[in-house]
Amino acid sequence: MKLTKKQKINLAKNEAMKMAVDTKEQIVSLKSLKDFYIRNLDFIIIITLLSLLLYTNALNGQFVSDDIPVMQAALSAKSLSSLALQPDLQLFVYFLMNKIFGNTPTPLHIISMLLHLANGILFFSLLSQLFNKKVAALSVILFLTHPVNSETVSWISGINYLFNAFVFGISTHLFLLYRNTKKTVYLIASSIPFILIIVLTRNVWSFTIPPLLFVIDFLIIQRKLNLKNLIPYVFFIIPALLFLITLRNPIQARLQVVGGEIPQTATTAKPTPYLTRLPYSLYSSAILYLYPKNLTLYHEGDKVNINYLIFMGLITILFLISILFLLKFNKKLAGLFLFFLFSLAPILAPIQLTWFVAERYLYLGSVAFAVCVILLLLKIESKYKMKSFAIPLVMVLALIYTVRTMIRTQDWKTPKNLWVATEKVSPYSIKVHNNLGDIYGGEGDYNRAIQEFQTAIQIEPNYSYAMHNLGNTYLQIGQIELAKEQYLKALKIDPSLYQSAFQLGRIEYYYKNYPKAIEYMKLAIQINPNYDDAKNALKTIEAIK
Repeated sequence: MKLTKKQKINLAKNEAMKMAVDTKEQIVSLKSLKDFYIRNLDFIIIITLLSLLLYTNALNGQFVSDDIPVMQAALSAKSLSSLALQPDLQLFVYFLMNKIFGNTPTPLHIISMLLHLANGILFFSLLSQLFNKKVAALSVILFLTHPVNSETVSWISGINYLFNAFVFGISTHLFLLYRNTKKTVYLIASSIPFILIIVLTRNVWSFTIPPLLFVIDFLIIQRKLNLKNLIPYVFFIIPALLFLITLRNPIQARLQVVGGEIPQTATTAKPTPYLTRLPYSLYSSAILYLYPKNLTLYHEGDKVNINYLIFMGLITILFLISILFLLKFNKKLAGLFLFFLFSLAPILAPIQLTWFVAERYLYLGSVAFAVCVILLLLKIESKYKMKSFAIPLVMVLALIYTVRTMIRTQDWKTPKNLWVATEKVSPYSIKVHNNLGDIYGGEGDYNRAIQEFQTAIQIEPNYSYAMHNLGNTYLQIGQIELAKEQYLKALKIDPSLYQSAFQLGRIEYYYKNYPKAIEYMKLAIQINPNYDDAKNALKTIEAIK
């Protein structure tokens, strides 16, 4: 059958569009990057609307968990210059938003949502260069909607992970521009965001950027691995080493680089052996990508028997072996697997720097997971010649993700919502029960508060924080002797718990046992020389004496 001129033109257009979608994008300047975004403005509008749909519900969420102490620090800061002595990006953002909009979380939620969208846009242009526009678009849809990312976006304290991904996107784009043009200015520019993020966040997760860039450069792009191509990484390695050297000692380095992520449980629990922690962390993280049903702030307290642990170990070994195999036969896929692995490097370190598992840790690696899913679906579509297989399936998956994400954002709206939801998924977490005790105590439901603190102590008999809080609750209902008993237990387990010493001083003051009250107040001040409440109480008691 002979085609008409119009049919030939339409056929040519369709072929051209297909080639454009299935071909890697070539970006050789900032102008070409801008042109790329303009050409794909329709897709950017779609993912913008998608992001609004997903996270508008979170915009009126309250300060929860770690948000509260950071905001208190921001409120106590007199000026921006006073924060410059110890730079903290999260604290800077809190301080500025408080000065402009007042003590409200909404502007901070808006920043988080916009950063998530910006990361989606950056990953769209990046993946279009590494794979093609079809893979990029479908992967970004899964990345934006994946429920595992809801913690990072809905929780204000997840903002550093959003900034880290944003810096990764910017640095990678500039580094690829350097590779494509050989212009040193792009190389220097690519290292500047990295330097800023390690200085301003002092967070170990920022140090994953250079190895992730290496994976993209030598495995996904498959650039030749030689000294000449390795030299540009000096612009990333030297700043990282200099920053680490400026820290006084390994312990301080650990604390400062992690930026407050080291678990503090105030218990006498023994550290988990590395060979137990490694497979547990990897396996649990993979499950959260594959089946994001049980989402919780605290992935802890799981009852893991030896058989399940062996199974986790076998899966981990198979995963590592598959990477070695793919390095020979499919470097791109090996690169994606290593991207996932390197993005989790801090939780895989021999020294425990972080929690074993946390959803916010999975944010950047979720891009690699999304690409793997899309490549698998497109491979099936191509192999079995199934037209329109991948796109409808991705849309269904994105819809499921969207519903789960919107439900999860509801959990982050109030502290009570968060801890009630967390307790359902992590019933053996001592921190959850301790926090629920605080919530119920604040509501005046002292019986439930006592029950939650007792549950935490039952799970971990040496949990001094819960003992102290249980003592506070007993004190509120007039059970002074029971309160004293808990404070003494807490202080015995954790001699640094100056709050318990202070409360014991108050109790002795109530009983008019002034020498003992003075002793406890002095102990509280000895533990914490800046504890003004104890200083003022000591003056009052000494004046009476």
